[in-house]
Amino acid sequence: MSERQPPDGGEEITYNEAPFKTEMQTFESLLPSLLETNPGEWALIKETDLGGIYPDRGEAINAGYEKYGNDIFLTIQILEKQPQYFWGYSQAA
Repeated sequence: MSERQPPDGGEEITYNEAPFKTEMQTFESLLPSLLETNPGEWALIKETDLGGIYPDRGEAINAGYEKYGNDIFLTIQILEKQPQYFWGYSQAA
């Protein structure tokens, strides 16, 4: 997280430069053990906290809202290799 002083000298604004960076680091550190015990299931992660393991994405999301409210949390499937998603666009000539 970074902090910046607003131009008017008011309260500092805190923002996260990379949403889910901490959660992904936590997931990657836990992944070897999770693959042994819970392959294919879904992990719920908030910062460095493993909030639980769930059989499907919907249950993981529901648990995330129950535990963390509207704060950022990550739900991710426990797979050896994560799918890569690419978002692109094209412009008309």
